[in-house]
Amino acid sequence: MLALSPSCVYPTTFSWPSEEQLAPLNVESFNGDFSYHGDPHISQPFFQVSSENTESEQTSNVKKLTHNANERDRRKKLNSLYSSLRSLLPESEQGKRMSIPTTVTRVLKYIPELQKEVDSLIQRREEILARAPVQDNHRIPNANRGNVQGNSVPRITICRLDEGEMMVQICASKMKRGQFSKILIGLEEEGLMATDASSFSIGGHGVVYNLLLQVKEGFPRLDCEVLKDKILWLCRMSKNP
Repeated sequence: MLALSPSCVYPTTFSWPSEEQLAPLNVESFNGDFSYHGDPHISQPFFQVSSENTESEQTSNVKKLTHNANERDRRKKLNSLYSSLRSLLPESEQGKRMSIPTTVTRVLKYIPELQKEVDSLIQRREEILARAPVQDNHRIPNANRGNVQGNSVPRITICRLDEGEMMVQICASKMKRGQFSKILIGLEEEGLMATDASSFSIGGHGVVYNLLLQVKEGFPRLDCEVLKDKILWLCRMSKNP
């Protein structure tokens, strides 16, 4: 039998390879590039998101945002309408916190009440005008028409309607701007508030001013002659700048 010596199996000497042995490796051709160039035929283990799914999600988000914006606008318009309804109520009720159904119910009940009050005031005004002495272009005598021209003294007629209310007619030349307001302010200082005022022209001869005066609470009732003198004085003073 052939005996194997340890030197044959395990070489005892170790040495670097010679240049001739390294020549086939072509060391000079190594350029130091350690980058990995994968095989294009091997699929890469990366996750890719479908563009169709992204577009659908964006469309869904846009729809949600548009819906939310439209809903905010709708609620804002409704709140504005309910605020307008609440403003129709009396001032004593506008400050109360009421739900929307309560507000609508109260307004529906209050509108007929308000309409009745308006009709009552119109009827009362017609009755007052019917009771007061009416002067127009046909009922003023020709001899008196000249009295309303120029700087002549105004003609004043007073009709007492009740204890605290009276109708006053002033027949005078057309007043300048602000002159009539001065008369109203002067009457208010005397405790007489004008609740209605109107005027009409007398065919170029002058203007008739109608006043419905109400005595303020706490002020004494003026005699008709005293009030007439007071109005004449106010007419003269109102001409001053």
